[in-house]
Amino acid sequence: MDTKKRLIYLIIGPVLFAIASVALKGALGGLGAMAIGTLLWMVFWWATQPVSLTVTAFLPVGINALFGMVEQSGVIAQYASGSIILIFGSCLLTIPWATTGLDRRVALKVLSLVGPSMKSQITVWLLASMIFSSCLPNVAVCALFTPIAVAMIHAAGYEDIKKAAPAVPILLCIGWGAGLGGVGSPLGGAMNVAAISFFQELSGHEFMYVDWIVRILPFFILTAIVTLLLMFFFFTRKGEKLEGTKDYFEKAYAELGTMKRDEKICGTLFLLAMIGAFARPLFAKALPSLEPAYIFAILGALSFVITSADKKNPILTWEHAQKNMLWGMMLLFGGGLALGNIVNGSGAGA
Repeated sequence: MDTKKRLIYLIIGPVLFAIASVALKGALGGLGAMAIGTLLWMVFWWATQPVSLTVTAFLPVGINALFGMVEQSGVIAQYASGSIILIFGSCLLTIPWATTGLDRRVALKVLSLVGPSMKSQITVWLLASMIFSSCLPNVAVCALFTPIAVAMIHAAGYEDIKKAAPAVPILLCIGWGAGLGGVGSPLGGAMNVAAISFFQELSGHEFMYVDWIVRILPFFILTAIVTLLLMFFFFTRKGEKLEGTKDYFEKAYAELGTMKRDEKICGTLFLLAMIGAFARPLFAKALPSLEPAYIFAILGALSFVITSADKKNPILTWEHAQKNMLWGMMLLFGGGLALGNIVNGSGAGA
C-alpha cells in the first residue's frame, strides 16, 4: 500500500467515528453513538488494513480510555477472558504435535485409506481437512496437509506442481475443507468461541460443547455433501487416477515406525482435553469452575512439566511456545470481544 492511500485510510477511521458520534447521538445517546462510531472505525481499518489487524484490535482500549463509554476494567478483561484462555490452552496442546511428529503420523494414517481414483482423492482430502480443522486452527491444517499433498503428487509422476491437473482439486479440498470444517466444533476457530461467549453473556447460561456438535452436525454433513458433489462435477473424469498414491501414504506412514513416547503423551493429553470438554454436562454441578477453557489450559500446561524422551527438556519449552503461539489471533479475538463489551455496555446493542 502506498503512503498516500495508507494516510487516507488512517484518517477515514477516526472521521467515521466522529460522524457517527454526532449523527447518531439523538437516536442512541452520546455513549451509544460513540460505541457505533468505534465499531465503524474498527471495521474500516480491519477491511483496509492501514495498520496491522492486531493493532486495530487495541482500538477499544484507547477510545474507551478517552471517552469513557463503559468501565475500562470490563474492556481490558476481554483480552484475557475465558475464550482467550481456551485458544491459548488448545495451542499448548497442539504445538508439540509438529515437534514430536504426531501431526504427520495422524495425517498419513488417515490418508493411507485413500484410493487412486480422483473421486477417492477428493473425498479423503476434503473430509480429512474438515475433520482436522474442527479441532485445530485452519492455518495449521493447511500447513500440515499442503506439503504432504505436494509430495504425493510428485510421487504420482507430476514433476511441475503448477502444471499438474490433480493439484487444483486436491489443494482446493484442503483450503475449502479447512474453512468448512472450522465450524465443526467450538475448537474449530475463534469465530466459534466468540459465538459461544456472546451467547453465554446474553443468556447467562453456560453453553455446553456437546450442544454445539448436536446443532451444527446437520450443517456440517450438508456442506460436506454439497462440496463433494460440486468437486466431483467439476474435477473428475471417467477413469482418471493418481497411480501409486495409496502406496505412497502407506510407505510414508511405515517409515515413521512405531509411535514414540512423546507422541503418545501429546495424543493422550489432547484426547483427555476433548473428553473433558464434551463431558462437561456430567460434572458441571460438582466442578462449576472447571470449564473447557481451563481443562485445555491445565492439560496444555503439563507439556511444560513432562520431560521428553531425550531427558533434556520438557515436551514443550516456553521458547518454542512463544514462537508458535497464535498471539495475533488471540489479541484480534480479544479486540472483537472488547468491542462487543463497549457496544452492549453503552446501550447501543439494545
